[in-house]
Amino acid sequence: MSLSDKTGLRFKRRHLLISVIACFIFFLIAGVVLIRKNIADPNIPLLFSEQGAEWIRFREPTIPTARRPQERVTIFRSFFKVEKISSKAVLNFRAMKCAAVWLDGRLLFKHDPLAHLDTWKQSYGINLAPALNPGLHELRIKVLNPNGHPALLAYCKALKLYTGEHWEVSNDGKNWIYALSVDNIPPLLLSGLFQRADQALLAQLHVFLPVFLVVAIFSLLWARVDRPYRLVRAILTAQGIRWILLLSWMVLAINNIGKVPLHIGMDYSEHLRYIQYLAENQRIPLPTEGWQMFEAPFFYILSACIYKVFLNFFSMETVVRILRIVPLLCGAAQVELCYRALRYVYPGREDLQALGVVVGGLLPMNIYMSQVVGTEPMSGFLSGIVVVLVFKLLRSPSLPSRKNFLFMGLCLGLAILTKISAILLIFPVVFFIAYTHFTGDGLTARPVVLLAQRISLVIGVAFLVCGWYYVRNWIELGHFFIGGWDTSRNIMWWQDPGYRTLKQFFSFGQALCFPIYAGVVGIWDSLYSTMWMDGFLSGICVYSHRPPWNYGFLLSSAWLSLFPSAAIFIGILGALKKPAQSLRQGTLFAVCCITVFVLAILYLFLTIPIYSIGKASYTMGLIPCYAVLCAGGFDILTRKPLLRAGLYGIIACWAVSAYFAYFVF
Repeated sequence: MSLSDKTGLRFKRRHLLISVIACFIFFLIAGVVLIRKNIADPNIPLLFSEQGAEWIRFREPTIPTARRPQERVTIFRSFFKVEKISSKAVLNFRAMKCAAVWLDGRLLFKHDPLAHLDTWKQSYGINLAPALNPGLHELRIKVLNPNGHPALLAYCKALKLYTGEHWEVSNDGKNWIYALSVDNIPPLLLSGLFQRADQALLAQLHVFLPVFLVVAIFSLLWARVDRPYRLVRAILTAQGIRWILLLSWMVLAINNIGKVPLHIGMDYSEHLRYIQYLAENQRIPLPTEGWQMFEAPFFYILSACIYKVFLNFFSMETVVRILRIVPLLCGAAQVELCYRALRYVYPGREDLQALGVVVGGLLPMNIYMSQVVGTEPMSGFLSGIVVVLVFKLLRSPSLPSRKNFLFMGLCLGLAILTKISAILLIFPVVFFIAYTHFTGDGLTARPVVLLAQRISLVIGVAFLVCGWYYVRNWIELGHFFIGGWDTSRNIMWWQDPGYRTLKQFFSFGQALCFPIYAGVVGIWDSLYSTMWMDGFLSGICVYSHRPPWNYGFLLSSAWLSLFPSAAIFIGILGALKKPAQSLRQGTLFAVCCITVFVLAILYLFLTIPIYSIGKASYTMGLIPCYAVLCAGGFDILTRKPLLRAGLYGIIACWAVSAYFAYFVF
């Protein structure tokens, strides 16, 4: 390459880095504007402290099931003593959602419930001074909420009155208990029925310790052997481990398909109802026609065909088990996708490829989600193909053919036709197609036209594949997409906690103690407990009907998963530290994909105040990205032999835990 070519290439890369920074700043500003808008939006119950007062509510256990709308009323009271009367004692308060205020039994203020539901975030002030005299007084505030927990924030600086857990609350005005701060969400009673995660890990040491020692010692000895045995050398390659994992998936599928009860799975009965509807009516339902029928139809169409054919030969129970074959195949295919992604990103690094395949191939959210009927495994598989094709594109030394972009568009369209969340891939895919266009060889002629052709092929084919469904929704219902929580479906429900606080966005730790349903506490506990274990018990909230997993291994994963998690974060930091190299390598693409999906989940978590919205399974299409970044983190962590041996031993323990947690004996 000549000096002028090198200068031109550096110039292009510098401009691409500037564009990346500009995009980051744009999305940061857009995020701030969006958050400010959502703070004022009455449809988003984001609660935060004010002037030393806390939002409080009635103290009751957290319930895991969906709740129907009903008028819930809570009465808040506080006693205070007045010694010296001031001319001004303003009580400021906000109520979720309608309030009435009494002082010593005298009504001072009352909202109109019909008119106030859309203005409940407004602050109100009442001067209590004219109604005060020296002595003891009682302040009562009655709050009504038709679709969630009634909550209150109130303060009066002159009287030193501030809402907090020292206030009393009642549902009937007769029986009083202390209030609960909205920051302190009670964990589910179900969570405490399981062993603590650290105790579970200690109880399994008789399994993990030998595995750790064998792998760690073998790693140290392997480094000293000049010519290891040919068979061992073949098995311990990335390709060998890929085949071992695929075989392990096959064994698990054959063993579990008849043992996992039919009721296991998120919204299992509603998924089955969708499939039966298609098989019986030969038409795609509108999103308003059922609980789960807002989902895109591709998985259900394929499953309905299988259902209709096999129902002629087998019982209903057998057919439902046959339907599980598709998710299991999609889950197993993630092993192959991770292997291919790692081969593209880390050519010549068998060690990193092998580690990445182990972590990506045994990611628990993929294992437990793929054993039941649902859309996530297929959406994850199709999205994963798109991700791997972009990795291939980034590492390809020559101009790819049109077939590559046609196939990418086909898979992207099918992914979006399976689950709308796959649409989030469009931004990183388009951006990195543009990157390869401006940095590849032989692209000096008509660059804008060529780029437009590439992007048009991907987006155009994707739209042809999936656009008809979303256009139909727009024609019939006025919206391209209608979520399961959309009020236009006339299926009203809510779920704990029913509101959001800043603590839910910044706290973490419940998943390391009691990971089962730790997601009720905050977003990071939710993502961690659903990514590294079946934190929501596959949608089951009754202890006696829980999935037949091996909970000693499952709970042990809470602590063992800290190590691959740390490797992923280190891989992200490593990619951001050297952006030019990461752009060429593909790790920055992985970071971009994960960032887009996590931001989308955070936005959903903010706007939809139910605990089950923050599931890591929404990112199953990014499993190759997790594998690539985890391998990048291990590249940094395994440079010293002793440290490498220890980490290999821990990852081996994690792999045993991740696999056998969901192998039904």
